[in-house]
Amino acid sequence: MATAHREPELDHVDITATPDSKSKPPPRVDLIPTADKDSTADTVSTVPTFKITEDECFNNFKKFIKREKSGLKVFYPQDEDLKKPASAAKTMVEKLFDLGCKKEVALQLSILILYDMVMLIDDSPSMETEQEGQRIVTLKSTMKEITSVYDLANPKGIRSIKFLNAKKGLQNIKSSNWRKKFEAHDYNGMTRIGTSLQKKILDKFVWESKMIKPLLVMIITDGDAEGERNGMLEDVLRGCVEKLEKDLERGKQAVAFHFSRVGNDLAAQELLDRLDNSATVGDNVDCLGVHDSLEKLADKDNRYKWVVLPKLLLGAIMQDWDEVEEEGNVASQAPDELRNMDDDEEDEEGSDDDE
Repeated sequence: MATAHREPELDHVDITATPDSKSKPPPRVDLIPTADKDSTADTVSTVPTFKITEDECFNNFKKFIKREKSGLKVFYPQDEDLKKPASAAKTMVEKLFDLGCKKEVALQLSILILYDMVMLIDDSPSMETEQEGQRIVTLKSTMKEITSVYDLANPKGIRSIKFLNAKKGLQNIKSSNWRKKFEAHDYNGMTRIGTSLQKKILDKFVWESKMIKPLLVMIITDGDAEGERNGMLEDVLRGCVEKLEKDLERGKQAVAFHFSRVGNDLAAQELLDRLDNSATVGDNVDCLGVHDSLEKLADKDNRYKWVVLPKLLLGAIMQDWDEVEEEGNVASQAPDELRNMDDDEEDEEGSDDDE
């Protein structure tokens, strides 16, 4: 977003000085902030051009819990529990704004601080063989954008990334270490989404461990579920929702699910449509629409980044972003208009020098 730039004031500059004058030349003033030599292309070394207070971030959290996710009081029962997240949110919002995100959307994205994130990613052979490998290219661009935002929400990164077929997953994944891990990955096996979701995600991070934060589960697939009985995925989702409704320790809003499709497989899109419109699990699931594809995130001009990315990250936890496609697909709206299954091994942790 372009911001108005005020010319700096120069104290006591001798504007009458001639070339022969012995007066010192006026100090050099950089009117345009320059990129830090050691930074990435998206980072600019300058003081944030937008400021927000910790109180504003704190009130944003309180309103979100009161109006949309009262079940999160299980994890944040006292106001004091939101003070530290509010401090982190202030930094996150200002950095997102400097990266081109609108103020309102940046504030919404800071809600991610309240959540742990895990991912379940399709690593079936079609990811590599279909569309001349473009699906993996899209997956990598998606990971780049997700980590660029979630790094600001949680310095430890994405808690875990599991694959449908690989026995070993990854943990603490962030922008500095995901690339090498994905480069070495082998795409092989079937698309048992329901089975993997139950065993690798829900059992491990919900039912068999103490939850410190609510969990945002992001599932990326390039096809419909295969290799398991029909309706398995829906049954897993419904079973989780029903069990959480009776769970006083975790609460009914402890887990949120977001599904997205990579590639152009019609069966995958039919799966997402079926889940999003389901009478039994639709309220607990959000899906990226067919026109709001992950491929939009690879747009070189970043025309869709700050509309598709918030839908991807917030659609499962914020009503505004869950319903946005009902008014037309996200990417078609200009940015200015938008206010087997053995898995006993531990996840492999990414190292910070895996650039």
